[in-house]
Amino acid sequence: MTVQYAQSAGHTNWLAETMIRLRDRSTGEYLHLSGAGRTLDVTWSWLGTRQQARTLRDRALTLGEDWPWRAVRRDEEDRK
Repeated sequence: MTVQYAQSAGHTNWLAETMIRLRDRSTGEYLHLSGAGRTLDVTWSWLGTRQQARTLRDRALTLGEDWPWRAVRRDEEDRK
């Protein structure tokens, strides 16, 4: 049996406040949803929590990779 949940406005607002995208401010590109590569399309961009972003950053820095990404709100595109 499949269980379906209705998303309330409160749940949607909570997601908008807690979920972030990672964006390179110098190029305007987002981190690709795979966690590697770049995209200009938010449909294909990475989406996660601040803790997940910190984990990605820590891994990259441990490997000696650059970390140009900055956290931006999930609803940033809606506010333009």
